[in-house]
Amino acid sequence: MRNVIITILTALLICPPASAAFTGTTQWDVRTTGLDTNGGCFDPYIASAGTDRSQADTPFISYTDLLVGATTTQYTSVLNPPTTALIGNCINVQSGVGCTVQRVQVVSVASSIATVDKSLGTAASVCTGDLGGGLLTNALAWSLFVSGNTVWTKSGTYTITSGITTPASVQFYWIGYGSAHGDDGPAPLITTSTNSVVLFTINTGVIVATMHNLAFSHTAASRGNCIQNDSSVPPLITISNASLTGCVYGVAAEGGVSGQNVNQLTVSNSTFASNLGSDVLWGGALKLYGNFINGGNSTAGNGMIESAVSGSSLDAVGNVLVNGTAKGIVQSLANVAYGKIYSNTFGNIGTVCMDFGVLAFAGQSLIAQNNIFYGCGTVGLAVLPSLRIYGVNVRNNAFGNNGTDYTGVPAGIGDVSIGADPFTNSGGGDYSLNNASTGGALLRSAGYPGLLGGSTTSYPPIGAVAPQQTSGQRVYSSQ
Repeated sequence: MRNVIITILTALLICPPASAAFTGTTQWDVRTTGLDTNGGCFDPYIASAGTDRSQADTPFISYTDLLVGATTTQYTSVLNPPTTALIGNCINVQSGVGCTVQRVQVVSVASSIATVDKSLGTAASVCTGDLGGGLLTNALAWSLFVSGNTVWTKSGTYTITSGITTPASVQFYWIGYGSAHGDDGPAPLITTSTNSVVLFTINTGVIVATMHNLAFSHTAASRGNCIQNDSSVPPLITISNASLTGCVYGVAAEGGVSGQNVNQLTVSNSTFASNLGSDVLWGGALKLYGNFINGGNSTAGNGMIESAVSGSSLDAVGNVLVNGTAKGIVQSLANVAYGKIYSNTFGNIGTVCMDFGVLAFAGQSLIAQNNIFYGCGTVGLAVLPSLRIYGVNVRNNAFGNNGTDYTGVPAGIGDVSIGADPFTNSGGGDYSLNNASTGGALLRSAGYPGLLGGSTTSYPPIGAVAPQQTSGQRVYSSQ
């Protein structure tokens, strides 16, 4: 990732949207080497789409003779006659007597006459403007954004002094890339050293939010949240291949505490580190798949992953949760719909690794299988005392070096007692199983189920990370 640092000044944030909407499938390009005077966008799905000219530092065409037609949504140019290759690209109209200063999108071209999505101004006016090239700032892209659009942000460091907020009542996609859209290259870093800034806010009325391959970091003396949900719809939020470090809450989505509840929050293949409060604070349904969650909760003193909202639910599969100063996962203090935790690794947690509590009503359940609870300061798996759970399936978990393995629920079938550190190199961030005879070796084929059906037998390991010699192992690094 290039370490080009861009400071976003307040003046750059002021760019009102054009009077008519871009197409819903328009894609915006942002890069540290772009210009906020560039066209900035392209729609690859528009009818007869041309060539994407947004993925560049500079404009593809700088018009000096853009002539507004009698039909003011049309233009011609002698120096750069329009061709069908321009369809879908955007033009930033910048000056000209009788010209409307705005961004427009080419929707069709015939006989060297281009039609755009908005009136360009007064007929026969001569305008200047730039077609193509990516934008410099994420905030400008979001100010021009309409529902359904995608913001593509290229690798680099984007230092902001005020937070980025989505438009209200939209569906959006924000994706980081390396050299070309969709390549999953090094994630761009959105960072601030300004006190109390929330890096990214999901605005009111947002119904679907998708974020992929992005990094967020806070370094101010007084921190803010990395991602905060302020939409009370509630929305469906998906975060994948992300990094969230140094914030108060990595993801804040619990009404009454920070942000608003969600319909469903799905977080996968992401890294959390050194957040002061919870790494994920949620109300509603939470799905955690394959994340590395390292540290957190030193200020809040509660869960790395936490919910105290009535009716919350949790599915956690294949996550590593380590080095928390208080609790690992907290799903207690209120009515719980269900908790399902499969093949997770808990290690070096200050107090309780998994804290589950309910109030007695039908339909509640707890399933905990194939998890490692190692180095839990007080309790490995805790269920709120004297409260009834409907449907408990706790089995084939591994326990070692804990204050107590269980409270509030009997030990499970097939549990394994670990006599030594089971990890290859936890200090270096490698939580795969080692070969220690009383450690990792005990867990290699001890998972459940052992029989998948028919005559097929499975020998899954316990924990989130495959043993060292397993092909395609996944190693989580804290570096």
